[in-house]
Amino acid sequence: MEKTFNIFTPTYNRKSKLKRTYESLKNQTFKDFTWLIIDDGSTDNTKEVVDEFKDLDIQYVYVKNGGKQRAYNLAIEKAKAKYFMCLDSDDYLVEDALEKIQECMKKTNSHQAGVGYLSGYDRKTVIGTKLALKDVSIFSQYNEHNVSGDKGLCFKTDILKQYRFKVFEGEKFTTEAYLYNMISEKYTMYWINEIFEIKEYLDNGLTSKYDKLLCKNPKGQALYYNQTLRLKKSLLNASRYIKFSLIAKKSIFEIIREANSKLFAILGFPIGVYMYFKWRIKNEEK
Repeated sequence: MEKTFNIFTPTYNRKSKLKRTYESLKNQTFKDFTWLIIDDGSTDNTKEVVDEFKDLDIQYVYVKNGGKQRAYNLAIEKAKAKYFMCLDSDDYLVEDALEKIQECMKKTNSHQAGVGYLSGYDRKTVIGTKLALKDVSIFSQYNEHNVSGDKGLCFKTDILKQYRFKVFEGEKFTTEAYLYNMISEKYTMYWINEIFEIKEYLDNGLTSKYDKLLCKNPKGQALYYNQTLRLKKSLLNASRYIKFSLIAKKSIFEIIREANSKLFAILGFPIGVYMYFKWRIKNEEK
């Protein structure tokens, strides 16, 4: 019999943090879930720590280090429960999170891909702003309703399985917004202004070195900003598309030909070239 939730946790050398995530799952008031841990090539004996976790249905998969997006794709492939959520190894859920998310899922309609909820620094302090309680997409929340900050998302697995991150040889990161934007082109979400997820931003986590990370993975970033041109025409996003395409060593012909808005790509070219050379000069100074 299928479980109600697959809770996917990608991890890389975070054994010291997994214990708190485990405790939060063990303390859930709703117990019908599988914890799917994708170990992205850890070298800190993460498996031994996971082997000590009891009283939970855990599926542990070790893979060669390839980045969170490859791990995410694998998790989608392996997911068999009704609903799917990603819970990072440095985050945890409040005790009744799954119970309340399941109740919200029952209220969704066929064009809603799942449930979106607040993330907090603690149980009372919201990360960013609250959500617009309207039948809108993830993209719309951030780009039309001025929502900011990380938000928690739980998807219907059968819908999520329609999508994957595009990955590139030699790159290990693409922003999760790329996946969410694809979903936003067809589906909205059911939104609730309650904190279900507590997030910690570690100094050695993705957020602490985000800008460097983007420039090390320019093909993925160019793909993302080109995608946004299809959803919302923006000179800034066009300029960023140009910048990352140039970092990825694409020719001007390729950049214009592949742009989802050739007009905005042309208009944004001078700014994009400026941003590229600014990055290049800064990079050469190091």
